[in-house]
Amino acid sequence: MIGSVAACAAATFFVYEYVKHRRAVEARAYRENLDKKTDEQILKLLASKTSKVTIYDPQCLERIVAKPSCMPKVTTVRIFMWNHLGEPKWLLLKELVNLESVDIYDSDNPDRLFVGLEGKQSIRRIRLSSTPLSDRGVASMAKLPNLRELELIGAVNVTNEGLDQLKNSPSLEKLTLENTSVNDRGLAILAEYPKLRSLALSDDKYGGPTLTGECVQYLKKLTGLRSLVVEGGWVSQDTLESLRRSLPDCEIQSVQSRMDEPPVSRGGGG
Repeated sequence: MIGSVAACAAATFFVYEYVKHRRAVEARAYRENLDKKTDEQILKLLASKTSKVTIYDPQCLERIVAKPSCMPKVTTVRIFMWNHLGEPKWLLLKELVNLESVDIYDSDNPDRLFVGLEGKQSIRRIRLSSTPLSDRGVASMAKLPNLRELELIGAVNVTNEGLDQLKNSPSLEKLTLENTSVNDRGLAILAEYPKLRSLALSDDKYGGPTLTGECVQYLKKLTGLRSLVVEGGWVSQDTLESLRRSLPDCEIQSVQSRMDEPPVSRGGGG
């Protein structure tokens, strides 16, 4: 028994190290590709019909903002590994007048960004992965009047307090909480979300989950839900069946834990 447990732990560590190494290699490769693009090549890309850009270097965003004719074309921005940046770099995103979707992976100081974006009408979707968002940043997201979809992945600094702030978001319909510090009692707050229709929950972080099967008593009160995904195996099948009986109009899925991949596009990113 001890040998099999040790072997399992070793295999888990190997997979973790492999994925971490692969992400580092991909990050270097994409940075190199971006470095090879001239200002003219980047601006030519933005002058096309492309509305989605992946940004690995803040200088690329500076180039976009420097050309007002390109800014309206950008509706989706993916930011990858922006670290050790001051506030001015983040706030350049506010200049993108038609920005609808923001995808941030492994970047510092996202709270500053969302404080600066408070009230921006165009934003519909936000996805953060492995990024140190706190309750302060979530409170700023609640001030985005048309935010409909929010994914928080690995946001371990987000707690029940942040979820309480988010209930003031008037348009939020879809919410993903993966490996945050929200606990069972925090999910009770979701009953106060006026338009929430889709919820995904996952908790398999190191140090143990903060969500348990006890949260089901609060989930049963979310009668407006039409889709619920529970990932990680912390809720038993019997408990899920009880939840299905309480929410007959909601499609409920239980899936195995998976490793989150960085939001990397191999297509025509800038």
